[in-house]
Amino acid sequence: MKKLLSFLEKYFIYIYFGFPLLTTLLGHGILAYDWAPNQAFNPRIHEAINFHEIEIDNGVTSPRTEIVYDEWKSKLTGEIYSSDDFESGHFKSKLSVVIRVFLYGIIYCLFNAYQKLKKEKEYCSEWERAVKPRFFLDKFKENMIYNFIISVILFFYMN
Repeated sequence: MKKLLSFLEKYFIYIYFGFPLLTTLLGHGILAYDWAPNQAFNPRIHEAINFHEIEIDNGVTSPRTEIVYDEWKSKLTGEIYSSDDFESGHFKSKLSVVIRVFLYGIIYCLFNAYQKLKKEKEYCSEWERAVKPRFFLDKFKENMIYNFIISVILFFYMN
């Protein structure tokens, strides 16, 4: 058990950031947005029915025009889709991503609190060791506040 903990302490940050990256490269990422089939226009499998153009000017580069597809038709089934068809599913998927990011963040909060507890253990008295669960919970709560703030920002950033 000590070998496992020692290994995790050394390589935790690589595993923590590498796991979502690896799952993304292998297919569907653990923290990725869940797209519904036919949710977005794809010229390989869809035919555009209705679209409009918008001009994007970010003030840094020259303005560019982008096409926004309002309705599209599947080349295989002939079914017609629009962005309004996926509005309720979009909210659920967005909430799902935020919850997964929040829960994944809890793993880091626990590990970070454990590391701080271990570091503090070397410099504390017998009385301080008695209140270590309180110290651990304080560090965990401190990290959870940041985790919660990041999750809320992510929720509102995803439109």
